[in-house]
Amino acid sequence: MEEIGMEQVYRTDSSDDSRPVAKAVGAREAFQPLPRSNPFHLRHMQQCESCGGSGSGARGQLLHCQGCSLSYHQQCLGFRNTRDHLTTKVGEANFILQCRRCVGIARRKEPTAPDQGICSFCHDPGPACHPFRERKSAAQEQRERENNQGEDPIQELDEQLVNNPDNVLFRCISCWRAFHFHHLSSKTETMNMDGVDDDLIAEERFREYSRNWECLDCETMPAKPSGIVAWRPINPDMYIPGTTVREVDEDHKEYLIKWDKLSYFRAQWMPGPWTWGVTASSMRIAFGKRDNGVNVATMNTEDAIPEDYLRIDIVLDVKFTSIVNTQAEEVDKARVREVDRALIKYKGLGYEDAVWETVPSPEDGDRWNDFVVAYEDWVTGRYVRIPKSKPLKMRLEKARVQGFSAMEKTKQPGNLTGGELMGYQLEGLNWLFYKWFSRANAILADEMGLGKTIQVIGLLATLVQDFNCFPFLIVVPNSTCPNWRREIKQWAPSLRAVAYYGSAVSRDMAYKYEMYPEASKELRCHVVVTSYDAAADDSCRRFFRGVPWQGMIVDEGQRLKNDQGLLYAALTALKAPFKLLLTGTPLQNNARELFNLLQFLDDSFNAQALELEYAELTKHNVPQLHDMIRPFFLRRTKAQVLTFLPPMAQIILPVSMSLVQRKLYMSILAKNPDLIRAIFDPSKTLKQGEKANLNNILMQLRKCLCHPFVYSQDIEDRQASAALLHRNLVEASSKLQLLEILLPKLKERGHRVLIFSQFLDMMDIIEDFLDGLALEHLRLDGNVGSLQKQKRIDEFNAPDSTVFAFVLSTRAGGVGINLATADTVIILDPDFNPHQDIQALSRAHRIGQKNKVLCFQLMTRSSAEEKIVQIGRRKMALDHVIVEQMDADEDQGVDVESVLRHGVADLLDETVTDIKYDDASVDKLLDRSQIENTKAGEDNSAESQFSFARVWANDTASLADSVGGSDDEERVPEQSGWDNILRERERLAAQEAAARQQILGRGKRARQAVDYVSKEGQLLNERGEGVSDPDSDTDFQEQQSEAHASADEDIDEASIDPDELVERRKLSTHRGILSQAPGPESPSRVFRRSNIVWSAQHMRGGSQSQQPPHDGSKQRPAAVATTTTPTTTPTTGVGARPQPCMACGTWHPQGYCPYKLAGYERCNLCGLAHFGVARTCPHIQSETQVIEMLTALKASPEQQHLVELATRYLRGVKGTLVQAKKFKAQRATVEALIAQGIDPATRGFNVQSMTKGSSHRADQGQQRSFAATPILRSQHMTNTQQQTLMGKGADDNRVRQSVATPGPSGSRGF
Repeated sequence: MEEIGMEQVYRTDSSDDSRPVAKAVGAREAFQPLPRSNPFHLRHMQQCESCGGSGSGARGQLLHCQGCSLSYHQQCLGFRNTRDHLTTKVGEANFILQCRRCVGIARRKEPTAPDQGICSFCHDPGPACHPFRERKSAAQEQRERENNQGEDPIQELDEQLVNNPDNVLFRCISCWRAFHFHHLSSKTETMNMDGVDDDLIAEERFREYSRNWECLDCETMPAKPSGIVAWRPINPDMYIPGTTVREVDEDHKEYLIKWDKLSYFRAQWMPGPWTWGVTASSMRIAFGKRDNGVNVATMNTEDAIPEDYLRIDIVLDVKFTSIVNTQAEEVDKARVREVDRALIKYKGLGYEDAVWETVPSPEDGDRWNDFVVAYEDWVTGRYVRIPKSKPLKMRLEKARVQGFSAMEKTKQPGNLTGGELMGYQLEGLNWLFYKWFSRANAILADEMGLGKTIQVIGLLATLVQDFNCFPFLIVVPNSTCPNWRREIKQWAPSLRAVAYYGSAVSRDMAYKYEMYPEASKELRCHVVVTSYDAAADDSCRRFFRGVPWQGMIVDEGQRLKNDQGLLYAALTALKAPFKLLLTGTPLQNNARELFNLLQFLDDSFNAQALELEYAELTKHNVPQLHDMIRPFFLRRTKAQVLTFLPPMAQIILPVSMSLVQRKLYMSILAKNPDLIRAIFDPSKTLKQGEKANLNNILMQLRKCLCHPFVYSQDIEDRQASAALLHRNLVEASSKLQLLEILLPKLKERGHRVLIFSQFLDMMDIIEDFLDGLALEHLRLDGNVGSLQKQKRIDEFNAPDSTVFAFVLSTRAGGVGINLATADTVIILDPDFNPHQDIQALSRAHRIGQKNKVLCFQLMTRSSAEEKIVQIGRRKMALDHVIVEQMDADEDQGVDVESVLRHGVADLLDETVTDIKYDDASVDKLLDRSQIENTKAGEDNSAESQFSFARVWANDTASLADSVGGSDDEERVPEQSGWDNILRERERLAAQEAAARQQILGRGKRARQAVDYVSKEGQLLNERGEGVSDPDSDTDFQEQQSEAHASADEDIDEASIDPDELVERRKLSTHRGILSQAPGPESPSRVFRRSNIVWSAQHMRGGSQSQQPPHDGSKQRPAAVATTTTPTTTPTTGVGARPQPCMACGTWHPQGYCPYKLAGYERCNLCGLAHFGVARTCPHIQSETQVIEMLTALKASPEQQHLVELATRYLRGVKGTLVQAKKFKAQRATVEALIAQGIDPATRGFNVQSMTKGSSHRADQGQQRSFAATPILRSQHMTNTQQQTLMGKGADDNRVRQSVATPGPSGSRGF
C-alpha cells in the first residue's frame, strides 16, 4: 500500500493549465519493406508461420522476426492489444517485429517452459531475442500517444539490433527450438568441420536447412510421439532426490519418448525443449500428474520401462524371410527361426498397443522363449478346425451309451500339463464331467480359493482330448479376462484360447487376427474368454449367436440374478448344450433371484411361477425347495478339503467415535428433525420417499464413521504443515488412532497387511495416513486397469517385495485376486452384504498361505456400523444358506430405520465410557490373536466362521461372543434429551437465518397468502411460528423460556452442522482444531457482553485446585451474568485471578472458546470475541498497537515468508491509519475556518473532494479484517509475543483478558 504524501493531501482538483492536448490519431503500425536481395530478408522463411502463405499479398506485407528465422503476414499478427508478438517503433513510420517465441511468451504462461530465445546447443541467448521494449496495455499505449502528439514514441535501439542477419537464429518449425546456424548438425556431409570459420559453416547450414526448416531431430524422428515414459535431469550429479518433474525447467531435463506404432524397444531420450515443442500440452500435464504428482526422475531406460512391456504375449501375424510352398502345422512350427517381423501384443499392454517388431534372437533368453511359445500358439490357431456337428453328435451319443463309470477320471487329463490337480479338484472335475455327461447344467459353488478355475480348465481339456468337443465360451468380469487366458495357457498349452474383451479396437484385433485369422469363415480356437460387457454388446451378439458353442461357463454367476438385465437376455439367446455357473459364495439374493438362476440353467423352470408357489416358506415346502435346487450345486469349503491350510482368527475390534465424529454424527441425524422423530415413534409409518431419505442419511453416517473428511473434504485444513496435517488426520478418526498403534507393531512382528474399504475417498485418506507413517503400500480399486492391476499384484507377491500394505476396495479387490503373501486382513467398514467381506478375507486365506491369517474388522461402537455387523452375523449364522436368502431384504426400509436408531441412546448417555487403545492393549490383542482360532459351524464354511467371529473387549483384554447389545431389544433414547437436541438445532437454524437476513436482506418475497398475525396479536412467520418484533435487536437478544434454559443445562454435546464446519474452515486459518480441541461442549448461545460477579470461592483464587478444568469437562465457574458495574480486580499480571471466558462464561484453555466453534472468535490481541463476519479487532484500528505488532514481528520465530507477509500487511494498515489521521486533522482545520467565517478554498482546501472522496476511503481503510494476517493468527506465537501484542497501549475502557495458565502446546490462536 502506498502512503499519500503531503502534496497529495493538500492537492486541489482545479487546474489552471488550459493547454490543448493533442488528439491521438490511432495505433497504426507501418513496416518498411525490404529488398528481395537484402541479407536479413534472405535469412528468413518466405512463408507465414501462421497461415502458410508465401510472400506479401492479400494478408499484407510479410514481416520478419528480428531474432529468428520465422516470418508473419501483418494481418496474421492479430490485434495489437491481444497479440503475443511484440512490435517496436524504431523510426518514423518504421516498426520492427519480434515473434512471441523470441520474447519468451511461453515462460509467462508456464514458468517451467523452455527458453526459446536461446541457442539449444550453446545455450547463449540470441542478440535480438530479448524484448526491445516493455509490453504495455492498450490504455497505457494510448496515454503514451496522447503525450506524444498522437504518435507512438520511438524506441532508441542500437543499430546492430535492427535488421541484422547475424542476429537471426534458425528456428525449427516442428519443435520451435532455436540454434545458431553454425551450431546445426550437417544433414549431408560427414567431414570434420573443426577449424572452419563459423560464417562459412553458417552459410552451408543455411543452404541445407532452408529447404524444410526442420532440425535434425525432427527430420529423423521415426514416428510421432505417442506417450512420455519417464524423465531425468540432463546433469544427474546435480539432481536432488525427490524432486518432481514439475519442479525442473524444461531446459534442464530430457524425456523418454514412446513412438507411435513402435514398441518400447524403440523408445528414445529426447531433450526437454524438443518434447515441449512437439508434444501436446495434455500429454505433458497427464505425465506430470502421474503417481499423484510425485513423478520423480528415472535415470536409465531399464528402470523406466517395465519388463512386461518387452515380453511377448501373443503373436498376431508374422512375416517370414523366405517362402515355402508346403503348408503343414509341423512345418510352420519348424520355421520359427525364419520369422523376420511379427505383429506382437506384449504382456503388460493391450491389443491397442500391438506393433510390428523384429523378433528376438535365441541369444535373448527368456524373450526368445516367450516368442517361441507365442509363435507355436499362432501356428496352432491356423490349423484349428471346429468339428462338424453331425459327426460330433454321433461320437457323443456313442460315448454316453457306454456309461459314465468307463469314462470317470482317476488321474488328470494328459493335456493338462501345467500342474498337478489336488484330490478334491479331481473329484470336482469328475462331478462336472458327470453333469456334462448327463446333459445337466450345474453350479460349482466351492468356497473361494479352492481352484474353481483349474477344475473348469480340466473339464475343457478332457472334452477336447477325449471327444474333440469344442468351442467353449467363458463369460467373466472384464478385469479377469487376461488372467483366465493366462491360466488356460499355463495349465493346457495345447488349447487355443482367445480373450475377446475391452475396447472396440481390442475386440476387432482379436477377431481379425486370432478368432478368424486370414479372413477365415469359421472360428479358429478352442476357447473364447469374453467379458460381461462384450457379451451384452449389440455389435457382438450376432457373432456369438453364429458360433455352435458346445458349452458356456459364466464366472461370478450371481450376475444373472436379474432376468430383465441385458446380460441375462444376451446369454439366454445363445444355444449351448451345457451351461455352468461359478460362484465363490452361496447365492445371497432373494427368492426370485434364485429362481431366475434356475430358469437360466433349465428353461423348464418358470421363475415367476416359482415365486408365487414359494411366496410363503413353511416347514413343508422348504424341504421341497432343497430337493429342487440340490442337484444343481457342488459346494466344498476350505476347512473340509484343505486340512493343511493354516488356521484363521477373525476378531471384531470395536472403537468409539472421536469428538468430531460424535458431533458430526448427531448433526447428520438432526438435519431432518421430523423424519428422525418418526423413526423413534413406532406408531408412525414412513412413506416411500421418506425411506429413500433414510438411505441417504445412512450413507452419510457411514462416511462420517469412516472419517469426517470422507463426509466433507472442506472440513480438513490443507494449508497446515505436513506434521500437523498428519496429526489432524489421525485425531479426527478413532479408527486411524487404532491403526497408528496397530500397523507399526504388525510390521515389527513380520506381518504384511491387506486393508479393505468400500469408499474411494477413505482409500485416499488411508494412503495419506500410510505415507505419514512411512509405510510402503500399493493401491487397487475399480479405476485401476487390468494390466496395471496385475502388475501391482505381482509386485506385492514378489519374493523380495518390500511393500508392507495393500489398500483395496472391497468390491473391486475381492474377486479373482491371489494375495496369499499377506497374512493380515483389516476391514475398515462393514458391508451390508457380508459375503463381500468374506471375499476380501479369502484374498489371503487361500492355497499358498503359509502363516496363520489374522482378520481385524473395525467397528464403531453404538453406531450404525454395529447394527450392520449384527445383521451380517445373523444372516451368516443361519443353518441353510439358500433358506437364509428367502427372507433376506424383505423390508429394507425397516432395516434402515433400525440401523439409524441403533446407538443413539448411547450417544446421549454421558455415563458411557469411550474405548481407548494404547501400546499395552494392542500388544495384548496381538498376543491373544496368535492363539485364537475362529470356530466354525458344522459345514466348516467361511460363512459360519464369519458368524462366529469374536469381539475384542479392550477393558478386560479378552474376547466376547456378542456384538453390542441385543439387536432384538433396541435401546430407545430418552425422548426429552432427543427433543432438546432437535429443539436446539431448530433454534440455531432460526438464529442463523435471522443473522443472514440482517446481512443480506429479506431476499425474494414469498408470493403466497399468509396471515402474519395470530389471534393473540403475536407476529407469525410463513410457517405460522411466532417471531419477535422485527424492530428488536435479534443479535443481542435471547429467549428466556424455561424450555430453552433447560436445554442449555442438559445438552451434553450440541450437534454441529457440517455446513458450520465448512464455514468455520473459511473463517479460520488453522482448522486442525477440529481434531484436537479438548474444550467444553456447551451449546452455542446468542452472543452478549455481560458483567461477571465472582463467588467467594473464586475471590480467594490462587490455588492449583481451583484452576479451571482443561480436560473438556462441563464444570462451570461460579459466576452469574448481572447488570451491575464490573469488579475492578486486576486481570493480568503475576497475581492475577483466573477468569472465565468473556465470550462464553466458561473455563477453557486459551483458543478453545466454543463460540469460535459456532462462528465467533476470541481474539489473541484484545481478548474479545468479535461478533459477526467482519471481525474488526480494536487493536488493528490503533496506530500504537500496530507499531507494537511490527516491533514484535522482528523477533518472531515464524518462517520468513510469513513474517514478510504479516509485516507488509501491517505496514499497509499503518499507512491507512496515518492517512485517516491526516484527513481527520484536515477536516478539523476546515471546520475551524468555516466557524471563523473564512472560505477554506482561499486557503487551498478542496472541500468537496475532502468530504466525499478521501475521507470516505479513509474510513473504509479502517475496516480491514484481521483475518487477512495469517502470521498474527498462528498457533506457534509465543506467550511473550502474545502479551506484547495484547498488553501495550491498550485502552483502559476496553476489556482485556489473559489466561492463568498457558494452553497446550498445540493450541490455536484466539
